[in-house]
Amino acid sequence: MIEINEKEFLSGKHDTLILEELSKENLIIFPSESSYCFAGCAKSETVCTKIHKTKKQEKTRPISVIVNTVEKIKDHLDLGKKGEELLKTNFGVPFTILFKKKTDLPCTSNDFLGVGIPLNKTSLKLCDLHPNPLTATSANIFGNSTIYSPSEIKKHFGKEDFVFINAGELKTRAPSTSYHFEENRILRAGEISLDEIKKVLK
Repeated sequence: MIEINEKEFLSGKHDTLILEELSKENLIIFPSESSYCFAGCAKSETVCTKIHKTKKQEKTRPISVIVNTVEKIKDHLDLGKKGEELLKTNFGVPFTILFKKKTDLPCTSNDFLGVGIPLNKTSLKLCDLHPNPLTATSANIFGNSTIYSPSEIKKHFGKEDFVFINAGELKTRAPSTSYHFEENRILRAGEISLDEIKKVLK
């Protein structure tokens, strides 16, 4: 594992390293708004397979993605004007929206893909560095607790060939609200209510 400090990452000191690792289809462990997560090119089957294997989960488990602009994902998903507006809305807390796919992506085997525009600087910088959507699934073993601690990351993944952006101990918070756009329902409760979502869609 290659460990780098979050402040140094944000300064741009490690941009070349991150780009090289992403181009080699390796994984980056980064601090999201919710927990530590795995980032990699979402269009890479190798990356998605590596995530499933590392998390010890079924290959059919969908992997959500993050982008810093709607333009990066609109060719892959059936957003529509309302969907674009909702995706661009900043609720101030983590939010993932499931849209119907227009193209096949290896990070999900079903007809829908979860996507979000992150809030924190580290996630946004990662997205800005790469031309494609990035994976954003929790860095933990499937079924185990979410990881907020660098010591737990090193304990479980320290021997892996990953890059770890260390932001220290993360605050424990509710998971990202997961919302199914076509079915107009919340799949996983977070900090955003259905009424708040409906106000945007009016």
